[in-house]
Amino acid sequence: LTQVETALKITERTMHYFVDPASWDGYPKHLMSWCAWHLGDKKTAQELALEALELEPDNIHYKNCLEKFIRD
Repeated sequence: LTQVETALKITERTMHYFVDPASWDGYPKHLMSWCAWHLGDKKTAQELALEALELEPDNIHYKNCLEKFIRD
C-alpha cells in the first residue's frame, strides 16, 4: 500500500508524456482497495473501493468490486 499512498500524495498534474492519465482517475484507489482486501482489511477495501467509484461513477468494474467487498 505504501507505494500507492506515496503516489496519491502527488497533487500537481504534469502534462509530460511519461505520466499515465490513469494516475488521476480511480485506478490508484481501486488498486489500493484490492491490496487491502488481500491483506484481510475488508473495511479499508470497502472504503477505498467507494472512493474509486466516486471518482469514476460509471465504472462498472469498480462497482462490481465494491459489491464483492461488501458481500464477501
